[in-house]
Amino acid sequence: MCHTWQHPSKKDEEFKPDLVNKIPDGLKFINITGGEPLLRDDLDQILQIALRKTKRLVVECQHIANGKMCHNIVNSL
Repeated sequence: MCHTWQHPSKKDEEFKPDLVNKIPDGLKFINITGGEPLLRDDLDQILQIALRKTKRLVVECQHIANGKMCHNIVNSL
């Protein structure tokens, strides 16, 4: 059984969206993965920056999600 939910990351230890600016331009694809990346308050900023760096962007969730947050992300782009 996975117990990572008992040890959530601290907001001040998570990378900031500006870090994505350091990724080189012209990549074939970028994968954004995690337990549940849709829970990040700043995911829309991360995706907007990443979309300028690549032609193909994939957001992958490792946990089963109900998709409730997807419309927020799609509408922000």
